[in-house]
Amino acid sequence: MCRKQITRSEFERFVISDPETGEPVLHLCRTCYELWHLGGKLPKTEVFVRTGKDFREDHRKSVELPFSRFHWLDSAKLLESVSFPEGSEVLLRNTLDPRGVPAGYVPIPYVVADYAKLTEDGNIMDLEKLAENSVGAGRIAVLKADVDDLGLIFGTGLPKTNPALVANLSRLLDYFFKAYLNSIIRGEVSIGRNLPELPTARELGAEKHPGNHGTKANIVVVYAGGDDLFILGAWNEIFNLAFRIRELLREYTGRNPNVTLSAGIGTFPHSYQVERMAIVTEERLETAKDEGKDRICLMGRSIPEDGTFTVSYPWGLYSELWRKYGKPFHIGAGKLALNGKEVPKSALWKLLEFRELYSMDPLGVSWSYLAAYHLSRAGLDESMKDIVALDVRKYRAGEPQEIFWIDGILKILLMAVRR
Repeated sequence: MCRKQITRSEFERFVISDPETGEPVLHLCRTCYELWHLGGKLPKTEVFVRTGKDFREDHRKSVELPFSRFHWLDSAKLLESVSFPEGSEVLLRNTLDPRGVPAGYVPIPYVVADYAKLTEDGNIMDLEKLAENSVGAGRIAVLKADVDDLGLIFGTGLPKTNPALVANLSRLLDYFFKAYLNSIIRGEVSIGRNLPELPTARELGAEKHPGNHGTKANIVVVYAGGDDLFILGAWNEIFNLAFRIRELLREYTGRNPNVTLSAGIGTFPHSYQVERMAIVTEERLETAKDEGKDRICLMGRSIPEDGTFTVSYPWGLYSELWRKYGKPFHIGAGKLALNGKEVPKSALWKLLEFRELYSMDPLGVSWSYLAAYHLSRAGLDESMKDIVALDVRKYRAGEPQEIFWIDGILKILLMAVRR
């Protein structure tokens, strides 16, 4: 909501009431009122019609923008029952097929990243149900990401200052985030590489709200276009999606090392304010960029007081750590198993304590022998032996030992089996 002061007329006319009691719950300005109704209709809207500002002012079925009014319809077939002015522009969502648009109108295709998990009656699934459709912790996650140094790419990455090349590059990036993204979320694009991945509640037979059969992923795209995105959904599916998007953007750009992506992820209870979710996740995105770019910031992490180590992870480093320490674990109903044997969650929590000990004193060595003893008793010494290894080269170079990075793996695993 814009929060601007409204007039007496707006206060009386533009009211949102509780559907059960009929009592007013919001008094809005005209624009916010129109956008409120548009928000509820977007999943079913296939067509927008652009007319003059004065044509059929209907605040529940249109929104006024500078110089024009946009009317929304569920289907192009409804154009035959509404007499819009001849020459009106008809925007067709995610289709290049103008059939069905009557003569006299101007069909214009528009592409939008519009994926949303829908309920059986076609409405966007609420945050509580999305959280209940996640594994383990039952949380919502928000993903914010954008392409690094885009201005530099446009300014120096092209052979000449050619407006056509600039426009084409801009259009191709926009197409990735608006069109290709929908296919990525639906699982229509194969990914050959071994990426970090958690099971979904659907795969575990634990999905509480299946919803519309055409929208399996428990994800809602809030915004995507240009060179950035804002997506929320079941926390484990957002985790998976982040790595898929980054990998497929690399494929899309021919693995050009100069085109990189930074991302931030925040995980929250479903009742948390969405505005605050956005702020926290934006801060993590900025952390990833400030710490070198081409990175992902998954969570808040403790680092040494001198700030020499980073909170975020390079994408490749995290993927390698996941391959070594995350992927071997089997995630079941509230349980973790390794090589067919259940691993007590307390064993991983204890390992996180030694990671904190290292973070407080990176030059000390007590964490190493304490962690080695613990892993031996827990039967994890063979599978996690590199975590307790002392790498002299890293000490001399001022680089973190491997145990410093392990919390980003272990905390994800523990969230996946939290009850």
